[in-house]
Amino acid sequence: MKKILHVLQSNTFSGAENVVVYIINSLENDYNFVYSSANGQIKETLEENKIKYELMKNLTYKELEKVIKKVQPDIIHSHDVRATLLCSILKGKRKLISHIHVNNNNMKNINIKTIGLLIASLKIDHFFWVSKSCYDGFIFKKFVSKKSEILENILSKKRIEEKCAKDTNDYSYDVVYVGRLAYQKNPERLIKICQSLLEKNSSLKIGIVGTGDLEDIVKREIALMNSNNIKYLGFQSNPLKIIKDAKVMIMTSRYEGTPMVALESLALGTPIVSTPVDGMKHLIKNDFNGYLHFDDDELVKSILDIVSKNKLYLQMSQNCKKKFDDLCDENKYLEKLRKEYNNG
Repeated sequence: MKKILHVLQSNTFSGAENVVVYIINSLENDYNFVYSSANGQIKETLEENKIKYELMKNLTYKELEKVIKKVQPDIIHSHDVRATLLCSILKGKRKLISHIHVNNNNMKNINIKTIGLLIASLKIDHFFWVSKSCYDGFIFKKFVSKKSEILENILSKKRIEEKCAKDTNDYSYDVVYVGRLAYQKNPERLIKICQSLLEKNSSLKIGIVGTGDLEDIVKREIALMNSNNIKYLGFQSNPLKIIKDAKVMIMTSRYEGTPMVALESLALGTPIVSTPVDGMKHLIKNDFNGYLHFDDDELVKSILDIVSKNKLYLQMSQNCKKKFDDLCDENKYLEKLRKEYNNG
């Protein structure tokens, strides 16, 4: 049985980490997987899912070198640019797969990051890009086109429902945000929109789930609102029931690939109101299963419409589930992975 080492930089559980856990859970009978990243909150998720891991203090050359020597993988599957750069140096004769999860704006320009990835591509055997916009957004894409493949994120509806059912609590939030509190997700804009929502409807209940570099800013701004109707819930290892019980998922990202939390929201029947970035354009159709707007006032209006109009919410909830079923073809997704793993 081939041994596959997944390498990530982040020590939290978010989009890319969710993808890796899904891959390992889905293919654990076919391959021997080991998960490696910086140590942190992710450890709880890995242990909950009974996934083998080798965690580092930080993702550095020396730390990763030790992990690779210990694990002796047949294939390395890296999941962000920094991990890919380090893995390309340490790969040896192994197969290296680079999995790019977001369409970061700096991928469109010539800079240290993109030049580094271009150089690393000489040692990369295959690229997975989570969306066409993610691939198209790489300035040197023509140099990696022959070894590139679009692999849009999916999730198992059965696993989502099973995990959701483990939480027997009832939540009363009308609007929820679930995700990292980092630049990409634009939490400052999120807080601004939450303020507008509460100004227009003071009885609205809002829950914010997540941690990140901008966590202190979010907590400070929530405290300044002096409202009992907006709660910072911090890290939640299983936020699915929180999402399911809400009427709206809000997203304010600057850029995205195919957000796993958005797929979870669709599977659970919770409409999404979001900025119209990258992968969200593929997931959300206005007036069908949510709304996409550039303007804050439009975002606020759409959220209030869904919350206040039960018929609209119920119809969109059903449409969310339909969209998820159309998007998530597990067999096709896993076959693409098997093809690359088996050719390694």
